[in-house]
Amino acid sequence: MSQSAIIERAAGPMMKPIRVAVIGAGASGLVTAKYLRQARQYFGVPDIEVRIFEREDGVGGVYKYKVYEEAEMVSSKYLTAFSDFRVSKDLPDFLPVEDYVRYLEGFCTQFDLWGIIETSTEIIRVSHTADGHRVFFRRSQGLEVAESKDGEESWDCDAIAVCSGLNNVPSISYIEGLKNVKHLHSSEVKERKQFGLNTSVMILGVGETAMDLAHLAVTSEARDVVMCHKGGFFCAKKVVPLPVVMQVWKPDPHQKPVDTAIASFLDTAYLPERLQHSSLLWSVYDKTFKGLHYLSGGTAAGPDQWVGEIEGERNNVDSCEYFSREEIVFALMMFLVKSDRALPYLNEGNRPQDIFSRIRAFVMNVELKNTSGRKILTAPWPLAFRDDGTVVFPDSKKREHVEALSQVIKPDLVVAATGYVRRFDFLDDGYPEPNELDVRGIWRRGEVTAGFIGFVRPGIGAIPPLAELQAQLWVLNLLRHKYPQQMALHAPDASQGESNDDAIPHYEIDYALKARSGHDLFKSKHGVEQESYAYQLALDMGSAPTFSFMKRQGFKAFYTWAMGSNFNTKFRLIGPWRWTKGALPIMRGELFDVVKQTGGGVCKLVSQAS
Repeated sequence: MSQSAIIERAAGPMMKPIRVAVIGAGASGLVTAKYLRQARQYFGVPDIEVRIFEREDGVGGVYKYKVYEEAEMVSSKYLTAFSDFRVSKDLPDFLPVEDYVRYLEGFCTQFDLWGIIETSTEIIRVSHTADGHRVFFRRSQGLEVAESKDGEESWDCDAIAVCSGLNNVPSISYIEGLKNVKHLHSSEVKERKQFGLNTSVMILGVGETAMDLAHLAVTSEARDVVMCHKGGFFCAKKVVPLPVVMQVWKPDPHQKPVDTAIASFLDTAYLPERLQHSSLLWSVYDKTFKGLHYLSGGTAAGPDQWVGEIEGERNNVDSCEYFSREEIVFALMMFLVKSDRALPYLNEGNRPQDIFSRIRAFVMNVELKNTSGRKILTAPWPLAFRDDGTVVFPDSKKREHVEALSQVIKPDLVVAATGYVRRFDFLDDGYPEPNELDVRGIWRRGEVTAGFIGFVRPGIGAIPPLAELQAQLWVLNLLRHKYPQQMALHAPDASQGESNDDAIPHYEIDYALKARSGHDLFKSKHGVEQESYAYQLALDMGSAPTFSFMKRQGFKAFYTWAMGSNFNTKFRLIGPWRWTKGALPIMRGELFDVVKQTGGGVCKLVSQAS
């Protein structure tokens, strides 16, 4: 008799199966459905009936339907991959988005999810019922629909998992007269040719998408490109920014991804709680971070970043700020911009040429890319567009803005890379607002049957691995709510002090990105520090292994645990979702191979500050 069958028999009376609706077939929805489907295997509960509703005609979400030419992941395959389904060794460290979509399709095949995915199906409304939830949906024309006149169907279920994604509802900040110029949201830009021939292009925003689109524009047939920002940005490289020394020593072209270079031992694992909650670490990180960048690139603003320096109180690695214009709030956050493709073109003509700077650059500097004289100008955020389409800018004394403000700029195309808003129009009144998800940003306390997976935003890192940990925690607590007797037998509640000798006892970690100028970024945008948030979820589940446990697993596994980032596979060695047989080989193989490249500790401060 299997272990799950023994546990199921011990639970006593027959348990009623439950139904769960998963809304969205992106990375978050797929991994949530996978753990729901594995609940019987791990806890001996009845099979859960799962249906995944997806509006588009395939899986992949934003990675398939809101991407553009040459788009690639800004997080490495080592961190982004789910704990038990790894990316092929033959693929690059940073996957083109097409490869990541194929990875997700392979995930569906590996875990037999295709049969429960209903594509081309739009969620119309979700409402509460006496016993759970009712999901109203409509299939696209041409597919089988219900007999009702409007084609609307409904399905009653015990729980819902909202996995519709952060990047779903486009947001365009209000600027007076914007209608006077041709403009697109960044989600509408797919190819270089959309920028046109001999055109003037303006990019609004300085996030990762803005940087990628600015790079596409400056390498297209456009005549000139201007990027507008409000309060600066911090552009961080995806790989460890090792410098060229004396024009002789050059780093290996294959450099270690930054998101794999965080030594978690004494950073999250075994860091004293009082120290973890203090500002001392952030102060050290801030000064060290900026100092290392100055040595390797000549500027503390970022590695070889000569424009867009963040000023004032926000110029701190833990900070963020909001700026309000009219009734629109535009977020300028200390989320690092991890796409640096446009940076060489932004720097063109802005690097200092004094003798000291030239000597410093000769001694040590990050490798510079030849732009063949092409440049991207920067300008302050526009005040308005006149009737003839010319731009009205505020006054600016910044050196980087001089060239743009000395011209009369009349863009042929404005691209608003201004992000997305978190909005769930399909949810009836009574469901929580995003800022009301007070249990790790996943559900509202006391309402675990409505989970929201994939809606935190890491300062550096990736949403998919955090979504996996969120799914583990949410499914675990949903099962405790629905099958309390059964789960008490099999899954101790670490948050209530129930644990085992191989798990670190539960405690609270300070994982929210810090707010400055009185604005709470975690409450408004669920901004988190990747390593700390991942570790907190592991502690909540009793999945964070102890020093002594890891020591018993051999040198390679121990080294990866101590000197590597908080890869999800670390948290499958123990705990309710234990998968030791598969997790240990990954720790000793793939992850050890990447962690050992620089030992992790070399870049600990830089990466943590990021």
